[in-house]
Amino acid sequence: MSEELSKWKKLKRQMRRAMTPAWFRRFTYQVISFLISIAMIFGVATYAFTKSYEETELNLPENFMISARAEDFKVDNDSLDYINAVINNNVAVCEFDVNSRPNKTLVVSQDFVMTNNDGLELTKVFELLKGKDVKINLNVRMAIDLQVLSNLIRQYGMQDAVFITGVETHQIADAKEYLKGIKYYLNYMPSRTKIFSENYQDKLITMLNDSGAVGINCLYANAGGRLAQVLHENGYKMSVTGVNNSIQMKRILVCEADNISTDHYTQLKELIENW
Repeated sequence: MSEELSKWKKLKRQMRRAMTPAWFRRFTYQVISFLISIAMIFGVATYAFTKSYEETELNLPENFMISARAEDFKVDNDSLDYINAVINNNVAVCEFDVNSRPNKTLVVSQDFVMTNNDGLELTKVFELLKGKDVKINLNVRMAIDLQVLSNLIRQYGMQDAVFITGVETHQIADAKEYLKGIKYYLNYMPSRTKIFSENYQDKLITMLNDSGAVGINCLYANAGGRLAQVLHENGYKMSVTGVNNSIQMKRILVCEADNISTDHYTQLKELIENW
């Protein structure tokens, strides 16, 4: 008596019989057609969104700024070459990542692990840019000592030239104490859905009222038009980081961000000029 086949074995046998060269060609064609359809849908949607942004009137906030990062100038971030590029290209606002060596010396560096020899000292940035017609966005990447940072800014008389992004919520007390007279944004990731709730808006504004900050600094994904509207209505600003392609640029411009941090400074400037 022959052994009775299980349903799984019967299915595999049927599939082997069905998978002829003709079947394989039809299956491949269907898969390719499906992928092309998805790509077309995505392309049409992207075009529609982009077109809708372009047809919107561009209203830049007063004192709108673009924080330029080094990539646009084909130099290393937080380097002397970047400082020279800022000066030679008449950049209005430049951005540096601020970190601290183990010995508390403040440096500009993207590295999270530091030795006492790593990074370009922040004093060098101030020495080279002091008196230049350029604003300096200090992106505080780590929980550095804000008192040390404040002392250095005041030592070089850079209070009006500098603004700080990246002050964390747990640093509010130190920021209020040490950063008086120095503009700083609170690093915060607001919800793009909850922002439509009045209760959420009230909590956000209460936090800002207690923080001493000029506004919120957030990632591109967390920024939106409603957030900017709520902030502006209450006298605060929206700074947005990670805005690095044309679609992102158009969306954030339409949202009326006050400061945009980008690796593609020239592209964003041209986009605004040719809106």
